[in-house]
Amino acid sequence: MSVIVVDTDVASTLLRRRASDALAGALAGHVLAITFGTVGELTKWTLVRRWGPRSLDTMRTFLAGLVVLPTTSASRPAGANCRPTHDCAADPAPPTTPGSPPAAWSGSFRWPP
Repeated sequence: MSVIVVDTDVASTLLRRRASDALAGALAGHVLAITFGTVGELTKWTLVRRWGPRSLDTMRTFLAGLVVLPTTSASRPAGANCRPTHDCAADPAPPTTPGSPPAAWSGSFRWPP
């Protein structure tokens, strides 16, 4: 069994149970993973659309069935920490030991934050 990392569009399609037969077939039998960034994008959507308790529970169940990959300074572009109102030099990524998850990542994912 191999791991397939799916992007936000695919994750959203799966969450909404709208996967085509071709997509479902391609993913069948694999462990599905998403990045921490995809979790953020999906979470933002729940806030923008003001999801209720039932939809949030569906999201929790969906995320519980996936591997969530953490972010590290080595896995994101140098400008990823920049925000339009901040200087990148003043807002660096927190230091991490190569090969280890950031200190803020506990090794398990709890949603919602």
